[in-house]
Amino acid sequence: MTVGFAWMMSALMTLSEYLTRAPKVPAIVGLICFWASAEITAQTPGEQLPAYIQLRRDVLVNSDLWSNQPEILAANLGFEGIVGIRGLRSADDLPLAAAAGAGVNLDWAQFTPVPPLRNLTSGAGPLGVELAGFGNSPILGDAMPIEVSWPLLPSSVQPDNIAITLNTGDVVTPVAAALNPNYDYNERHVIVTFGEFANRQAPGSVGAIYPVAVSFVDGSSSLMAVGPHGPVSLTGLTIGSSNPYVAAATRMYQDPDLLEPA
Repeated sequence: MTVGFAWMMSALMTLSEYLTRAPKVPAIVGLICFWASAEITAQTPGEQLPAYIQLRRDVLVNSDLWSNQPEILAANLGFEGIVGIRGLRSADDLPLAAAAGAGVNLDWAQFTPVPPLRNLTSGAGPLGVELAGFGNSPILGDAMPIEVSWPLLPSSVQPDNIAITLNTGDVVTPVAAALNPNYDYNERHVIVTFGEFANRQAPGSVGAIYPVAVSFVDGSSSLMAVGPHGPVSLTGLTIGSSNPYVAAATRMYQDPDLLEPA
């Protein structure tokens, strides 16, 4: 990497002062501005797409520091089996999303013009995942967001820097990882990962699979965050994980015409 960067740290208020005034709100302990030039080498067709390249440009503008030292704030299962639904490209394909267990909204699909697919279902097709800048897509994969207290160095975000330990004892690596949708220059704290992390059986039942811990590890390179003195390695950070999944529950409207009879 050829780096020509500038950073700025502006202390807004001390942690104790902030917590005294707003004890239930995380403290912003500083702001980071950072930019660098880095050569991004594409390995797969998905890594040649514009969104993949843009998401890995090392630019941060007034991005918040939420702690005095970098840490993982949370890393819990988000979706199961609805990322990378083959054939899901338009509103006409919503039955495929429902069959995979994703929430759908057929009422909105009747609007003219038809809303974007992301407004109609929680599921995503493989092409949509790659076009969103993830470089790769699982088939019927799971999703997990990983929230970090310091902004991440975008070019350092790679799946092989993340190790997800399952309740079975297996340790898995995500298929894809990117700073989307938390991609604004004043954000970039959340890595969304896709892969095989869980099934839909309740924790405690026979055969249930779910994540119990998430760690940052050395892969082909180190995952980096940007602090008041520039980039720092996050290798070695870890946090417990949980499975909030409840069978048949969704925050989106599930059209009864697409459900199997009880």
